Amino acid sequence: MTHDQDVLDDYRRQEQAARLGWTAAHAAAVSLAAAGELHQDGRGFYRSGVRGGRGRAVSRTRVQVLEAAGFLTTGGGPVTLTADGRQALIAWNAVDVAPAAEEAKELPPLYGGQEAARRYQVWQANMARGEAESRARLQEAIAVAEASYQAEQVLLEQRAAERAGRRFASAAAAWDAINGPAEAFVYTDDGTVETHTGVSPEDLDAHTVPAPRVAPVAPLRRLLPTRPARRPLVRPAAEQRRPRTLTRTHPGGHRVDRPHRGQPPRLATR
Repeated sequence: MTHDQDVLDDYRRQEQAARLGWTAAHAAAVSLAAAGELHQDGRGFYRSGVRGGRGRAVSRTRVQVLEAAGFLTTGGGPVTLTADGRQALIAWNAVDVAPAAEEAKELPPLYGGQEAARRYQVWQANMARGEAESRARLQEAIAVAEASYQAEQVLLEQRAAERAGRRFASAAAAWDAINGPAEAFVYTDDGTVETHTGVSPEDLDAHTVPAPRVAPVAPLRRLLPTRPARRPLVRPAAEQRRPRTLTRTHPGGHRVDRPHRGQPPRLATR
């Protein structure tokens, strides 16, 4: 059991050291803070115990990057290590890791450390807050869409009802016009009875209306035009004195349209 735990611890330290991304200067600054030789004043950070007086200055940016990653704690006076910084220094010294060539502007937190867990919790909280905001916006959009849909349905129903009402009114008006009661007939009597031939005196009421005077109708022969009398044809005197005679062009009893004595018929000549 102890051997297995040691193997797991070694593997964990290797992973932590490989993911630090430190340069040699980062490791030196953390070592100074672990030894209590890294201090802070109004001018910046410095290493004490090297020279008389204030001591050698240490890069402000380097210390701030280590503090942002959760390895150091500053606040005026001595700079101290955090739990992650102590564990990171142990992993760095226990594993032979090649340092980074250049100092990064941002370092990752210790793998499996407290800063990593804190950032993960912050990330979860941000995700939960973002999901809640997104869900709220979605619910609001759904509510707006449903309200718009309901309003549209109400408007469509109103328009359909209006169209149905207009159609019913039009149909009712047409039905009343066709099948409704007819207008009352106003009878006016002028004392005459009209027929296809005119006024009929026989149908008049002799007690109330006097019989109209009817003009006599002329006989039919008087209406037609008279035919003129035929006159005899008068011939001129010369035609009356001249006798009408027939001139024969062939002997009597001979027909020109038949053969005579074996000869073909001859035309009549004068």
